[in-house]
Amino acid sequence: MCPSNNGVAWQTRIPKTDAEILHFFLCFLEDQRLPDVPVFINGGYVRDLLLGKEPDDLDLTLCLRGCPEEVTVAALLDEMRGYVESRPEFGLSEFKNATILSNESKDKQLDTFKAHFTNKDGVKTEVDVMPTIGEEKYSDDNRIPIRDQRGLPEEDALRRDLTIGALLLRVQRAPGERGESNGLEFEVFDFYGGVDDLCKGVLRSPCPVNKSVAEVAEVVLRTPEEQEIAKHLKIQELPPDEAVQVLWWSKVLIDDPLRICRALRFAAKFKFELHKAFWLVGSTARVQITKPNDSPKPRAALLLIDMQKAFTTGSWASYFGGRKEVTDIERACEEAAILLKSGRLPSETPILCTKCYLDRAQDEPYLEILEPLLRKRPCIHKPTMDVTYNPAFFQWLHEQVEKGISVLVIGGCTTTSCVRVSSTEIVGQLEEQGLTGKLRVVVDLKLCGARTENFQPTAEAAPVLVQIYGRELCRGKSAVDLAVVQMKRAGVEVLEGWDW
Repeated sequence: MCPSNNGVAWQTRIPKTDAEILHFFLCFLEDQRLPDVPVFINGGYVRDLLLGKEPDDLDLTLCLRGCPEEVTVAALLDEMRGYVESRPEFGLSEFKNATILSNESKDKQLDTFKAHFTNKDGVKTEVDVMPTIGEEKYSDDNRIPIRDQRGLPEEDALRRDLTIGALLLRVQRAPGERGESNGLEFEVFDFYGGVDDLCKGVLRSPCPVNKSVAEVAEVVLRTPEEQEIAKHLKIQELPPDEAVQVLWWSKVLIDDPLRICRALRFAAKFKFELHKAFWLVGSTARVQITKPNDSPKPRAALLLIDMQKAFTTGSWASYFGGRKEVTDIERACEEAAILLKSGRLPSETPILCTKCYLDRAQDEPYLEILEPLLRKRPCIHKPTMDVTYNPAFFQWLHEQVEKGISVLVIGGCTTTSCVRVSSTEIVGQLEEQGLTGKLRVVVDLKLCGARTENFQPTAEAAPVLVQIYGRELCRGKSAVDLAVVQMKRAGVEVLEGWDW
């Protein structure tokens, strides 16, 4: 059955809490004097709505083309906390935002954030927010693209890997309906035939509708080897539409070969048929399928440092400057909770928690989201920022190494203090403990949090940091950047996420 694109159907299918968030976004933009900025729902959310399924993972794109340079997603979300607090009529009790990017992505200035909303009933909603992306360019050794962040909606849709995920649903307020979340209007933007593919049950990539075979070939076939493969597959003998489909899907997979796995997964999930071009594309894209590594995956233990209420709602949070300073710490604790509940962590993984000594009883417990997950785990207190000051730490670590653990993964609060000091001290004492060559020490930044101020690139203005690292290294760096430098220099592996 072909999906419906009826305005009334949209209104009834979108969950009430999501509709409230959409209404809020539109009113917020209007009050920021940006009423003409198009807001789109994108990706799987639109696909699931059209298939009559319950949607989740609300993703929004804002078309900022034509806006002043200072108008970015980051700048808008920075204004949103105060707006939520000053406008109780929207029924939102809390807002916080966090980047969802690795440091490498941040270096490429990708303007992508996750917004967290809590309404008056305590219902939490997460929304990924990013601008419409134009042309993407990949280097040969990196799957994170350099992006034009003032792209057109059709350019944003073209960069998706499948047409059924390239559908955009524009959201607008119905005239005169500012006060009602059900006063929304919707319009589907289907540039590449995604709705028709949903009807037919076909999976294929979007491809340009206004370029010739020669133009697409010039973009895709960048090496003599690729050009030779194209000749061998006789792409030049295909009808123009088919040739463009094969060539552009080749580009999609050359840019990110993991998209082959996504296509196969969606074919199994939805029982859709892969377009015949897919079977030519694998060869053109030069994707090498290698045998799995015969060496066993290293066994890892997890050390979670000081994930206590003191750092989010208690005395340390107040000392840092309040809730606005602990957003990243809250994010790290949420990531730890997600990991512990996800099933990705092997059940036999040893976990050790630490707590710091605190004067106030209400500061001592773990965050509420972590309490039921950690209450039965072993825990030690540390008298300083250095966990090795407690003899019980190395006693526990030796026991784990004897059981076959070869990696210690560290997360916690905060990146610039206890995580930095503890990780470097652990590495520094491996030889003394007879563990040299037996244990890797890894800091997982996804599980680490720092105060907001410590992400500001103002280290050069901090005399203590300049004294430690030198003015040249401090220039343009944040305290978190410098903590990463110190850990790496000490021999700590610093990663954006450990593969459990």
